[in-house]
Amino acid sequence: MPPSAPFWARLQQLGNLRCRILACLGADNPRLPAFFDPPEDQPVSDCLHRHLLKLHEAFAGDADSQRIVAAGLLSFGELSRVHEILHLFPAEPTVMDHGAGWCPLIAYSAVSELLPLPKELQDVRRWLQGSTEATHLLQWLQLNYERLSWDGEKKRFTLK
Repeated sequence: MPPSAPFWARLQQLGNLRCRILACLGADNPRLPAFFDPPEDQPVSDCLHRHLLKLHEAFAGDADSQRIVAAGLLSFGELSRVHEILHLFPAEPTVMDHGAGWCPLIAYSAVSELLPLPKELQDVRRWLQGSTEATHLLQWLQLNYERLSWDGEKKRFTLK
């Protein structure tokens, strides 16, 4: 069993997306600033939300890490975080190889998973600077932003 396996077993209740976000931040490594060790006597979800708020401040000078943290906060229904994520798209496609390369796309994946986007806008690998897909995504968001509502039970946004 890998040394961090108990860590991840304890956090499974957070769901796959939040665990992927934590993995990209290195939250299982006590040597990294994003290390996450919630107290046993407190709800893990509440602890994570507070942790992400602190990290958002701590990573103020690191746009890539802050974008990943914003994705975590988006997963708690903080819709305004979508603007932090989508204010900059990758200039070139991200190479995905045997599980590698997904961390640079995790924030965009969170947007795709948490918002009720039309099928043709869900492929985050096509969200590139100046691309038609990125333009259409931003147009869709502008048209629907006020109609988006957090569904705490489903843990995703819906259109009103």
